[in-house]
Amino acid sequence: MRKPTDICLLCQVNPATKTKSHIFPKFLSTNFLGPKGTLRKGFELSSDKVLDKKPRVIQDSPKEDYILCEECEAYFSVLESIASQVFGNWQQKVAIGEFSLNKNKIINDLQILECNSAHKPTVHLFTYSIFWRVSISSYPLFKNFKITDDFEEELRQVLIFHRHTNKNDYLNALATNPNFKIYPWSVISAKSFVDDTANMLFAPFSYDHYCIVIDRFSFILFRTADDIKKYSIREFSNLQVGDCRMMILSQQLWHNIIVENTYNLLVKQAVENKRNNC
Repeated sequence: MRKPTDICLLCQVNPATKTKSHIFPKFLSTNFLGPKGTLRKGFELSSDKVLDKKPRVIQDSPKEDYILCEECEAYFSVLESIASQVFGNWQQKVAIGEFSLNKNKIINDLQILECNSAHKPTVHLFTYSIFWRVSISSYPLFKNFKITDDFEEELRQVLIFHRHTNKNDYLNALATNPNFKIYPWSVISAKSFVDDTANMLFAPFSYDHYCIVIDRFSFILFRTADDIKKYSIREFSNLQVGDCRMMILSQQLWHNIIVENTYNLLVKQAVENKRNNC
C-alpha cells in the first residue's frame, strides 16, 4: 500500500500526497450508478465473484490514495475539463452543428461521429491519461490489466511533458509545442442504451491492444498504427493529432457487443475458475 511520502507516479518528483484520485474520470464513470439525487449504487463483479449471491455494492467509481501529487492531479483535471465537452456533450454539439454524425455505408447500425470543434490534442492526451492511470493502479478491478512497462513509460513521458496546473497555461504551452507522439486509439459509444444501469466499468486482460469499458464508452489503445491494421476499426480510429472521431452504435448493437459479451466473458471465466479450484 502506497504512502503519502512515496513519489508521485507521474512526475516522479513530488510526494504523492493526493488522496481519493479517481482512476476513471468521474464525469465518464458514474452514470451507471443511477440519477443524481438518488441512492446511487452499482455492484462489483469479477470472474472470482460473479457467481456470488451477494456481490459487493459500490457507490462511486474506483479511487486510490497516494498515486499522484497535487500538481499532477490538477493537470489531469485540466485535461478532463476540456475533454468533458467532447464526451459529455457530443449529442448537443451534433444538434447545433459543431460535430457531425455520419452513417456508415457498410454497417447499418454504425455511425461515425466527427468531433470537428474539439480540442483534439487534448482529447488524445486525456485518452492516454486514462490508460496510464488504469495501468499504474493497484485497485482490485484492474488487477488483470497492465500495459507493458516500456509503453507505460512512453505514455508517462508524453503526459508529463505537457503538465500545467492551469488551463490557460496548459493551452498556451501546447500551442507553442503542438506536436507529440500519437498512439492510435478508438472509442465506441451509442446514441442511447437499453438500460443505463446495465453499463459497467471493465478492464480486461489483453496483450496486443488495450481495452477499457467506462460506462457509456469503450476505449481501445494501440501502440502503433501497424498494430491496428488487422482490425476492421482502423478507418474509424484516431491515427493523427488532427483526428477526433467516435464509433456510435445502435442501442441494440451496443448492448449485444459491449454489455452481453462482457457479462458472458465474466461468467465463462468464473465457471472455469470454479472448475479449476474444485
